[in-house]
Amino acid sequence: RPRTDIRTIVDAALYKTRTGITWRELPAEFGSWQTALRRHHQLVASSQWDEITRTLAERDLPQ
Repeated sequence: RPRTDIRTIVDAALYKTRTGITWRELPAEFGSWQTALRRHHQLVASSQWDEITRTLAERDLPQ
């Protein structure tokens, strides 16, 4: 099975945060909720999640 791309994982985690749902309630468009959860935990553990959220926050700042 092809690996879920990182953009989908980021979108899934942001959707979960924005809506307040549980990982199990994640819509099918994001793929398997188990995969999204596992990959998100990997990103957090490697500090990549901090980099991603920092980059997104900087991008959204007014110019």
